[in-house]
Amino acid sequence: MASRRLKEIGVRKVIGSRRSQLVWQFLSENLMVCFFALFLGCLLAAFIFLPGFNEIASKNLKIDLLRDSNIWMFLGGMLIFVTLVSGLYPAIYVSSFKPINILKGNQKIGSKSILTSVLLTFQFTLAIISIVAGIAFVQTNYINSNRDWGYNSADKIIVNVPDKADYLPLKNKFSALASVDEISGSQDFVGDWIREEVLEFNNEKYEISLLNAEATYPDLLDLKLKQGRMFDPDLISDTQESVLVNQTFLDQLGLTFPLEEKIILDSLDYNVVGVVEDFHTIFFQEAIDPMVIRASPDTTFNYLTLKMSAGNAESSMNEVKKIWHETVPRGLFQGKLQTEVFDREFSDVQGVRNIILFSAILAVILAALGLFGLVSLNMNSHIKDYCVRKVFGANWGDISAKLFKRYLIIWGIAGVLGGTFSILIISSFLDTFFAFHSGVGVLPIGTGLLLLLLVVAGTVGSQIWKIVKANPAAILKAE
Repeated sequence: MASRRLKEIGVRKVIGSRRSQLVWQFLSENLMVCFFALFLGCLLAAFIFLPGFNEIASKNLKIDLLRDSNIWMFLGGMLIFVTLVSGLYPAIYVSSFKPINILKGNQKIGSKSILTSVLLTFQFTLAIISIVAGIAFVQTNYINSNRDWGYNSADKIIVNVPDKADYLPLKNKFSALASVDEISGSQDFVGDWIREEVLEFNNEKYEISLLNAEATYPDLLDLKLKQGRMFDPDLISDTQESVLVNQTFLDQLGLTFPLEEKIILDSLDYNVVGVVEDFHTIFFQEAIDPMVIRASPDTTFNYLTLKMSAGNAESSMNEVKKIWHETVPRGLFQGKLQTEVFDREFSDVQGVRNIILFSAILAVILAALGLFGLVSLNMNSHIKDYCVRKVFGANWGDISAKLFKRYLIIWGIAGVLGGTFSILIISSFLDTFFAFHSGVGVLPIGTGLLLLLLVVAGTVGSQIWKIVKANPAAILKAE
């Protein structure tokens, strides 16, 4: 703002204005601009951005601007801080110029500011990191959304058993339903927390997840058998001293062919009769744990899993709920579809993804605005130079090359910094929160660089077009 009013500053200093008066004038004008920006920002936040954020993030955040004094204190402090930070140095700097240099046209400001280039590089770097993070989360969400759970979740209803005495009555009534093909009990259920235990093998102790279930439970879930066999409910040995293990269990214990190997669990010996492929008992943010499935008596079961006839699970939920309440009139029904066990986690991940994408879009917009301001300042400082070049025959290509060079260098430096920090920060973040993710590869970084290059080309190109269309005579007539 001050850079476009150099002649006014020179005239005011000539007629006697003191430096302190100029400083206060620019600060007060900057305060008005910041106040208007703050007012507009509050309106946009309250009526556009916050409702939009709540929509994409599945949240219900609210701002009470009229009653919350803390918000007013924060906004007031921010207004003063931004006014001083953005206006104090320019006001002091510009007011220090000598009137004779200003009025003779020898005073130039902002033409080679290193600070503006550094700040723009910082904005570009943040924009690249935000874009890479958004794309990486979209890829990770896509991978996990299409990931094989390791079992067949379709057509199954999970029902809680509040008390051990309710297990058999509930099972018998559900079994009588025509839409129920199979029914099986378990202490925990796949898709929820599975209890952890310690087992002993070859005098070594290992932490594992233990699923106590009815002998028919693995078949009901259609777990995929890799070695050996499933439980046989008719064999007493299977229901008393046999277990199934998953592939991760073999990998942790270093076994290749574990059949008939003995493990010690709860001070009892068990034979491994089969190996199933890994399946997800909890959401994909966690790695698959070593798993032991033990056939157990129904006195330990807290859940029933009903396998419904094809396509009838959702339509049968009300009937299942009605029977449950008739059997357990004072209990709390917590039934759910097996396909819905990860719905909350998927919703949370999608909310985070949307927030990051929103941040990426905002970062790109801020970078474009910062670039536009810097290019405009550069243009205003050199407009006469460019017009003189046009008079002497310079074409738009020469002018474009001169203008683009500086911003391409900034884009390149930001690309190196943004790509490096993206690999270090985002990869570490994904490793921390997701056991299965896409990582940070060429696609996210390349997309971020290309998108930012398009922003540079569009912003600088629009300013170049103004120069190309400008009439040198109208601009140079004062000379």
